[in-house]
Amino acid sequence: MTLDLATITLRGAIKGLDNRDFSVFELIRQTLLRARATEPNLHAYVEVFEEEALQTALIHDRSREKHKARRPLVGLPIGIKDIFDIAGRKTLCGSKLRQHVEVATHDAEVVHRLRRDGAIFTGKTVTQEFAAGVVSVPCRNPWDLERIPGGSSGGSAAAVAIGTCLGALGSDTGGSIRI
Repeated sequence: MTLDLATITLRGAIKGLDNRDFSVFELIRQTLLRARATEPNLHAYVEVFEEEALQTALIHDRSREKHKARRPLVGLPIGIKDIFDIAGRKTLCGSKLRQHVEVATHDAEVVHRLRRDGAIFTGKTVTQEFAAGVVSVPCRNPWDLERIPGGSSGGSAAAVAIGTCLGALGSDTGGSIRI
């Protein structure tokens, strides 16, 4: 099976992984290569977790060989909006005011649950400052770089749309994921 990251769905990726059409490592490698190619213009991510994601993918592939039971999200590339803590990473919330914050000591609950269920984090996605607005500058719309995605979850939306992750965390205070 050829990986078409612009059209593959989470369900399609699960099926491909279960059928051994491709490995977790190959899925993650392809999403990260796509991120490397698109990020100079798209700016969907604050930070891409390339090394960590590839290492986790290898661990998941080895684990899949030993165990029949499958956690629901094993091997799926997921972006995390930069308002959710990831242990060992800074959470900037899209603000220069937070440049000097300490790294998070533990995962936010939603991040913990995604990790527990096997998701692999591709990186932190761009957000409007403190997720309190309707634009996610400097992120661009992947289908028209002269435009921006709406909502404070624009980085997450753009990353999913272009295929640098297959799912992403967003949030909705004033319409962010509905815009």
